[in-house]
Amino acid sequence: MRAPDCGLADKQRPRVGVISDRRTEDGVGYETVRVRYLEALRTTAGVLPLVIPCGLVEGDLRVCLSVLNGVLLTGAESNVSPSFYGAQRLSKDA
Repeated sequence: MRAPDCGLADKQRPRVGVISDRRTEDGVGYETVRVRYLEALRTTAGVLPLVIPCGLVEGDLRVCLSVLNGVLLTGAESNVSPSFYGAQRLSKDA
C-alpha cells in the first residue's frame, strides 16, 4: 500500500512524528502533546513535527509511519507503560 501525499508544503525538512498522550478532563478524552516537544523539534532540530494519535489501528498507523522520517517517544505513561498493552503493572517495591 502506497502512502497518500499528505499535501505538506515543506517537503525539504524531515518529518518527525510525536506520539500523543491520552488524557481525560471532566470525563472527556483528549490526545495531547506537550508544546515543548514540538517547539524543540521545530526550532532546535529543524524538523517538521507531526502529532500521531496514540489510538491508531494497525493499518492507519502503518500509513502514518510510512510518511515519517522518525518518531519521538516522549515517555508519557500512556504511551510506554506495559499495562497499556496488557501486561501487569510492576509494584513500586520491585
